[in-house]
Amino acid sequence: MPNRLIRDGILDSDRYWSVSMEARQMYFHMLLLADDYGCISVSPVFLRRRCFNDSPSHERIAKLLNELQDVDLIRLYDQDRSCYAFIPRFRQKLQRATLKHPCPPPNLLEGDDDARAKFDKQRKVEKGEDIFHFGGQWEALKQAVFARDGHKCVRCGSQENLHGHHIVPKSKGGESTEKNVTTLCEQCNVWARNNDERCLQIKQIVEKTASGKNMDSIPVDARHISEEKRREEKRREENLMPRGARLTADWSPEESVKFWASQKRPDLNIEETIEEFRDYWLAKPGKDGTKLDWNLTFKTWVRNARAKATVSATPQWWTSESATLAYGASKGMHPRPGEEMSQYRDRLRRVA
Repeated sequence: MPNRLIRDGILDSDRYWSVSMEARQMYFHMLLLADDYGCISVSPVFLRRRCFNDSPSHERIAKLLNELQDVDLIRLYDQDRSCYAFIPRFRQKLQRATLKHPCPPPNLLEGDDDARAKFDKQRKVEKGEDIFHFGGQWEALKQAVFARDGHKCVRCGSQENLHGHHIVPKSKGGESTEKNVTTLCEQCNVWARNNDERCLQIKQIVEKTASGKNMDSIPVDARHISEEKRREEKRREENLMPRGARLTADWSPEESVKFWASQKRPDLNIEETIEEFRDYWLAKPGKDGTKLDWNLTFKTWVRNARAKATVSATPQWWTSESATLAYGASKGMHPRPGEEMSQYRDRLRRVA
């Protein structure tokens, strides 16, 4: 999957077109090299290796960076005696963003609310203040939710391997608060994860429980199904599913299929094709050698079969003088007086 989206709106940007061609090329490379937050190292050694096919001097690179900064295509900052650039208006929408470089100073984020929100969240994570960060306040929140729910899964009642489950997923803007977190066992948590319909069922269970309604009013498909019952249902489904079978040594297609094959591919010898088909599938090992319908499989084989090249028993007319004379006579053409055989054959080729 691609991890960088560069929109064509850049071609309508006055900033982009106001810099030199070389600066535009370097800016485009920086868009590709920046991390998910729009930060990139602008070390001359790094830029020379990744953005140029020659070896520009430090002064030339510094001039291009200043050119981009003057029109607000990048914003330079220093951190730990290293120089970095922040690309404003980066706006990459990713579920999991990775920051590979130090956060830029807050003053560089002016006018870019999207970047400010991302970096504020990242700073909270680094300080251990963000409740999404697994540790610290998240653990305290989980214990409070477990106590509220009686230390048992709200879906099945299990008291083992409990997890904090976001009712509205974090990827959809759900917050880590007591109202949006509930208790699920590990099995139910995996069952509901990344599934909108099942998350909705968990939400219905929580709402009905909070409102004091009887759990019997919850739809059966929203209740917990024990592991043993799941296995039983799986076995039942497998028994109902049709199973493939291997080809028998004496197998032959139905007469209607043979007739169809002869009409569909008159260029094939059907009996030889059946023998080749049977030999191939009898030698096929494992589950790949089982099929639900061998007649349909044979039809596919016929459709994809290549016609065998026929070898003519009659020598080509140009291979010998006698064959050439016979071929010329059949065309009503004879050698002219004094005409060499090669010239005669050229005349025949032009007619052919």
